[in-house]
Amino acid sequence: MDIRSEKARIRQEMIALRQGLSGEEIVQKGCSILRHLLALPEYRDAGLIHSFVSMPGEVDTRALIEQALASGKRIAVPVVERGRRNLRHAEIGALGDLRPEGAWGLLQPPPERIQGVATREIGLVIVPGLAFDLRGNRVGFGAGYYDRFLGGMAAPKVAVAYAFQVLPGVPVTEQDVAVDVIVTEEGAHRCRAEG
Repeated sequence: MDIRSEKARIRQEMIALRQGLSGEEIVQKGCSILRHLLALPEYRDAGLIHSFVSMPGEVDTRALIEQALASGKRIAVPVVERGRRNLRHAEIGALGDLRPEGAWGLLQPPPERIQGVATREIGLVIVPGLAFDLRGNRVGFGAGYYDRFLGGMAAPKVAVAYAFQVLPGVPVTEQDVAVDVIVTEEGAHRCRAEG
């Protein structure tokens, strides 16, 4: 099976597994993931955190965003525009700043309220994905937005995922960018040490 087909198979499998979670499991696992994430020194040291805004089925990042804002941290969210190949980044002051404005119904600020953020200001990136391996390799949705963004980032890259999303290995290409840490309900795993 080629890499593209294998990634497609993994995407379908992970989406099905996420859809199989009960509401109670999503809440319980999400609380554990948040607790482990907040304990990371990378989180504590970051003044500006870039976090995706979760969609149904993903690990819920809304509690993280609220917690970070309440503790005085700055939050930037990705802005996806159809026809553009790269993410833009917008700082928000509250979850209420977000609307289903983006491509695919993603929550982001309306165009007139986007306050841009330079990537050099970002101290931590919270990364989405469908599957990961212990070396930090990830399988996303396949559009490449995050790989293009993460490729130039010096800030720590931390993925949040359910434990079943961490596989023994995932297929990668040279365009794929690995994360530094994967946080699941079972704890935090530092990937780079695995080589």
